[in-house]
Amino acid sequence: MVAESTNKNIAKLLPFSIENLLQRPLSSTFFKDFGNQRSSPQVSLNPSNEDSRGFTCLECGKVFNAHYNLTRHMPVHTGARPFQCFKPYICEYCGKGFHQNGNYKNHKLTHSGEKRYKCPICSKAFHHSYNLAFHMHIHNETKPYSCRICEKGFCRNFDLKKHLRKIHQVEDS
Repeated sequence: MVAESTNKNIAKLLPFSIENLLQRPLSSTFFKDFGNQRSSPQVSLNPSNEDSRGFTCLECGKVFNAHYNLTRHMPVHTGARPFQCFKPYICEYCGKGFHQNGNYKNHKLTHSGEKRYKCPICSKAFHHSYNLAFHMHIHNETKPYSCRICEKGFCRNFDLKKHLRKIHQVEDS
């Protein structure tokens, strides 16, 4: 029957379609039937522990908790881009694009050298108010995070981790 053969041909073109996923059992060879490895990346179903199963991309090794997330990831390897990001605001200094005018204006401050937000304690200046707010934490009296090597105190865990990496060459554990 013509309609049946047409449906089979469509199914071969759409390896990620719901109909196709329901008709075929998942296996490490699931995508091999749909062309060469470059145009149709492979998938592997790996149990990550006894309670849950992970879906592994055999192209890059990335593991997903749901098959749906893996299928959304696959166009990264095939070159297919179903959505194109619209970024009408382009920085004339560095070429970076933005989809919102506000983000573009904030970014331009990094090129202007203008730092409107000044710390009232140490006079350090910042382009953005949120950077000043983040900076203000260093002036806290309480330092709940301390280095296990030299016992230096930090008000933010982020700063402790950075200290461990830069001063003691230790990756945080």
